[in-house]
Amino acid sequence: MRPSEQIFMTQKYNVDFVFGENMERRVMNPKRPTASQTSACKRELPSTRISCNRNWPYQRRRSHTSLIESAAAYASKPKIKYELNQVEVVTGEESERNVLQINCNLFVFNKEKESWTERGHGYLRLNDTATKCNGPLRSRIVMRNHGNLKLILNSKIFKEMKLERANRRCVRITATDLADYSIKIFLVQGSAKDTVRLYAAIHHRLIALRSQKEQEQEWRCPKSEATVESHIRLLNSDSEDEEDDEMLLYPSKISGMSTKMYVLSEKQTLQQTIADLYGLSLCFLA
Repeated sequence: MRPSEQIFMTQKYNVDFVFGENMERRVMNPKRPTASQTSACKRELPSTRISCNRNWPYQRRRSHTSLIESAAAYASKPKIKYELNQVEVVTGEESERNVLQINCNLFVFNKEKESWTERGHGYLRLNDTATKCNGPLRSRIVMRNHGNLKLILNSKIFKEMKLERANRRCVRITATDLADYSIKIFLVQGSAKDTVRLYAAIHHRLIALRSQKEQEQEWRCPKSEATVESHIRLLNSDSEDEEDDEMLLYPSKISGMSTKMYVLSEKQTLQQTIADLYGLSLCFLA
């Protein structure tokens, strides 16, 4: 063994520290109050103690009841019941007949950004307004958002409405926007079956509205009876002039009886033409 190693071993095993020795010097003990201090605390007035207790926010309640007893006492207390009056929900669709209801997403086209903005997700309803017999057909589409039931679409179906199939799951329509009451482009996205039903229902109503509009225009501009009578008189005068011309041009070939029959046949054809034109009967023209 080398001398350096012997010196290291002697230094290693000749350590003065012993575990647990002089423990009282190494541990910090708190200072205990003296006898004079304890007697002064005992002589404090009860008012100062009360003020100290008041300043302490968490006061202990001294109770000798067990947990089971306190739970039973809490359960035995009468519960406060709030009685809420039942209010009738009014949606504005009470006088309408629901035709179609689908679950879908609604998007609106933003012209400034040239992109689609989602309006919400909910049930889109197609309603028909109850009208009298042979009255005008009135329909509208209503959609409310899920959860808060906010109205996000409420537009009537008008004859100028554009209806297109964007794809098998989307229908593109033009409708009235509730924000500024302007016509905007909306996209309804749902299942393929629901979009087919929605497209067919709106398409049938658009055809009915356009046909009703054409009939109203025809009834608003009818031919007056005076106009019809003037046309009849004009045609009768033309037939008489034709009869005179026939007599002057062909006096030898056409006899009196044949001329009358020819004129009558021409007159009947003219009357039939007028009747077909104005939808009148031949008895009125006779």
